[in-house]
Amino acid sequence: MDATLILPKSHGATQAGRIVFMGADGKVVGVQAFDDPKAAVAMDDALRGRVRKYKVQGRVEGKWRIVGKVNSLPHETQATLITPAAQGATGAGRIVFLAQGGEVVGVQKFADPSASLAVDAGIRDQALRYKVQMLIDGKWRMVGRICALPASSGESGAPPAPAPEIEETGCYSLGESATRFLAYGFDFRMDIFDSAMEELSEKSADRQAGPPLPVAGSRREQIDAMREAIIASVRSLVETVPEGAVSIGITGGLDSRLIYSALRHVLPADRIFPFTLGYPGQYDLDFVKAWIPDVIPGHLFVETREITWSLERELQRRTIIGRPGAYSSKPLMMDILYEKGVPKPCLHGFMGDALLGSARIDHGEAVQDWDTAVSQFITKNNRWRLQELFSHEDLKRYLPPQPDREIAGMDHYAILDYGLRQRQRILAESSIALTPYTDARWLQVLLSIENLDERQAVYFEFVREFAPDVFPEIVEFDMTDRDQHKKFRAKFTREADLALIENPLRNDDGTPYFRQLRSDGGGYLHGRQFCDRAEYSNHPGFRRFVDEGMSLLRARGVFADSFMDRVWANFMGGSKLASEQVKGLVSFELNLHTGVISL
Repeated sequence: MDATLILPKSHGATQAGRIVFMGADGKVVGVQAFDDPKAAVAMDDALRGRVRKYKVQGRVEGKWRIVGKVNSLPHETQATLITPAAQGATGAGRIVFLAQGGEVVGVQKFADPSASLAVDAGIRDQALRYKVQMLIDGKWRMVGRICALPASSGESGAPPAPAPEIEETGCYSLGESATRFLAYGFDFRMDIFDSAMEELSEKSADRQAGPPLPVAGSRREQIDAMREAIIASVRSLVETVPEGAVSIGITGGLDSRLIYSALRHVLPADRIFPFTLGYPGQYDLDFVKAWIPDVIPGHLFVETREITWSLERELQRRTIIGRPGAYSSKPLMMDILYEKGVPKPCLHGFMGDALLGSARIDHGEAVQDWDTAVSQFITKNNRWRLQELFSHEDLKRYLPPQPDREIAGMDHYAILDYGLRQRQRILAESSIALTPYTDARWLQVLLSIENLDERQAVYFEFVREFAPDVFPEIVEFDMTDRDQHKKFRAKFTREADLALIENPLRNDDGTPYFRQLRSDGGGYLHGRQFCDRAEYSNHPGFRRFVDEGMSLLRARGVFADSFMDRVWANFMGGSKLASEQVKGLVSFELNLHTGVISL
């Protein structure tokens, strides 16, 4: 019998190596050496039942590096399937074997996960990946993974060809959490998604506080209902703050300015601490200074070049948080504001994108098919531009199945986006504390207008009437939807960039100021409060931080040197795509270094 190891030739590893077996807690419980990946590698009986994951390592330049993964590990009597009891699945199930391109090449049924499972030699020659599935509520669901799977005797044992992403990138044997973080830019949990769906369904259907609000009616009634709902939701949150003072970040978008306008009806000006973060040439900072310079009293500004960056500090922060995430300028800039006396309770327009449809690819079309929503979510959430490391099948299998409940006024994409990106990335990675858009009154009023185009039209008419001084561009250009506002922001950013070209700035050390990147296609990007490539040139502390993070990740050997070299060359060349890749890779190293993600 043969143990099939996927060992890319480009990695420079010798044929001899070892498999390191680990338990559920990540600690090593055994090591199995091999001289030839085509030879038999049998797991010791003493390890069976204790192993939950493994690493295939080889010697590369005298150091142990991860060099591949086990396709199947033979054992004569038993195959171990890891199937969490919490899934509610029965013991019977099936293993679906997939070829390199993701197509199914065979199915192996089992009645008991502890019984012997021999794989047909014909399947074994073609299979590169697998899924362990069991019936739950009449549907096949993924319930675990194979720790060890025996091969049938007498087979050739020739290793299958490595997948293209392995040859190109050298990314090997990643766990689920690591895969989700690299693919989507954040990690997420299905139980949180389920609870978010339950909470959102309850809030959109039932409202416990305040007088009834109209859920349908004339445009006048809808606008009046929005006004009453946003003030009531802001007031109820402010009342929970003992000090009676709050902060709010003011941007050039729509949500923060609406919430600020509602705050003016609830608190005196000296109890509201507005601030804006950014850098010269960045849309939010430049817009606020150009369009509403004297409208907001006590307005504070913090530029990214004021941040003190430290690898040690970021590692400590990730350790304290204790969950996967990305490095961010936001908490560091908030620390600067706290030193200036800004209160920590902060209001934020979380949920605004989902409610007005700006988060999805096609703003005008409701997505009523779950598979379409999943495909659009994958495309929209390629945060680090690292989805090239994975097959489309791998990307899909980590996303949740369609929930068993519908939410009026929200299509399938909005539901998926809220339960994953909004709830488990935006809320988890920021200092958001107070979110008025999640109040049942506001949700019910907006979701009662089920047509998205109509909802945007009512919203824009409402903000023009409610706070014309805070939304001067909407009044001046008579805007009626987010697409019009998006075009305005792109034009404004282009003009601000041209002004920097005509009147170039210099950094404190005398070096030329590096302007924010455009997209790789040349388009202007608005709303980015931090540009990693620009900051790398403009801020020596951030440059050291990135250099140290990339150096540590290179030393791990998780990615092929050719891949790391390509990303870095494109980053230095001013590629926006590569700038996002570098942020993802450095953030990945922070998570690995602190143990919140494991390989």
